[in-house]
Amino acid sequence: PGVGVDVRRERRQRVAFARKPEVGIDAARHAERIVGRMWPLTLEADRQGAALVAWPEASWPRALPPALPGLLAVAPDLEPLQGAHLLLGATTVQWIQGPQGRVPQVENTAFLLGPDLRVQDRYVKHHLVPFGEYVPLREWLPFLRAVVPAMAPIAAGGRLVPMSFESGGRRITFAPMICFDAIFPEVARTFALQDADFLVNPTNDAWYCLLYT
Repeated sequence: PGVGVDVRRERRQRVAFARKPEVGIDAARHAERIVGRMWPLTLEADRQGAALVAWPEASWPRALPPALPGLLAVAPDLEPLQGAHLLLGATTVQWIQGPQGRVPQVENTAFLLGPDLRVQDRYVKHHLVPFGEYVPLREWLPFLRAVVPAMAPIAAGGRLVPMSFESGGRRITFAPMICFDAIFPEVARTFALQDADFLVNPTNDAWYCLLYT
């Protein structure tokens, strides 16, 4: 329980949802355990003929650069997939110049990887969770910083364009909404108006010490 793979058909395409073990917010300390559980599930879904394997939100255990060329650049021992594409949830970090020096820009990201594990596309979470991913009125209420997760603040994305890939001789298009994005109907509507075949809504409640979603 808590770790598994669920293969479903979406418009005659097989989509697999990999579920990660509960490790709480400090995933980097459990990186070997997470990848050791999740990658065999991903390979199994690939062997079962999944066109797309979706990992939970921010489930890759270490921060990645937003311009990541491919997963093998940071995990060279991983076995590539035979035919499935991978929707990988990850936290991305890049350092930018601010008024007071260099500061990290953190984003809640979903990477679309091809079977060779090269990055084909990237989506950044559009709507952030208040008091979870950013702190409203933080300049006036500094004490709130002590009660929100350590990853805040996170930068919101602005691009709402479906992802797509080739599978079985046809182009598959889907909407990669992340967690809180699903609360806002205009996000799903924007994707639907661009003829997305289906919506994918990866989420992750591990930082609230729940099991998984």
